[in-house]
Amino acid sequence: MTAKNEALPRWRVLLADEINRTSVTDTAKRIGYARASVSLANSGKYTASTDRIEARVLEILGGPEPTFFCPAQGTSITQRGCDTFCARPMPTASPRALRQWQICQSCIHREDCKNVE
Repeated sequence: MTAKNEALPRWRVLLADEINRTSVTDTAKRIGYARASVSLANSGKYTASTDRIEARVLEILGGPEPTFFCPAQGTSITQRGCDTFCARPMPTASPRALRQWQICQSCIHREDCKNVE
């Protein structure tokens, strides 16, 4: 993976890697999209929403989603799990849940949470 690819979303890196390994045509067949759509998505020029092609690339080419240690939950979680956990409102019924929430508020991974206000 090059330094240029590090700035790209995971699905774009996976797509580019598969195209480099095979071809645009073979990659398009594998994920069930038109060759032109795959080529445009790979070059960053796909003008429509990329949500569906992103989901398909991650489903077919993604493998397991990377995990990291969550200090609030005390276990390894995915970024999606982190986003969900940190987007919760402050719990008021459970002291344990409140402590977890407080740890989450100062976690280094929290800045990646797309749902933070």
